[in-house]
Amino acid sequence: LCRTSFAVKDRMVLHQNGVFAQNGKSFGRRRCRGALQMVQKVNGKELNDILASIGTTPVIVDFYATWCGPCQFLSPELEKLEAQYGDRIKILKVDTEEEDELASALRIRGLPTIVFVHNNEMRYRMEGALAVEDLSEIAEVAFFGKKLPTNEEQEVEAAS
Repeated sequence: LCRTSFAVKDRMVLHQNGVFAQNGKSFGRRRCRGALQMVQKVNGKELNDILASIGTTPVIVDFYATWCGPCQFLSPELEKLEAQYGDRIKILKVDTEEEDELASALRIRGLPTIVFVHNNEMRYRMEGALAVEDLSEIAEVAFFGKKLPTNEEQEVEAAS
């Protein structure tokens, strides 16, 4: 996958044709095997606007801080998750240092805090960093109705 070296506040997209674009402006070409969409950083107002207009698209919101070690581990895992799901899931990041009132209102105490939202309903909330495989499993259960095996089913599978 290609990665940008641009430090931008808004969403940067590398299209299939290798053109970097931000808010409709092109920034040049880069040779690449595929498209990479970076996880979008938003403020509180943008988060509310997106959640109000997203429709039925599931949303994962990562509440983080730049000084947080586990948050730094989680960031590339979320990028992998976004690449895996494409347009089926929207992933957003909110900096709790910049949005301290929102973090306080949502009782964000530990970082990172990840919230899974679908149809304006919180489906799951967790604190801590997980690998992309674990995040994908949670997304499948929270958003797409995947059933987890019961304890009995897990014991039978482990015994065989």
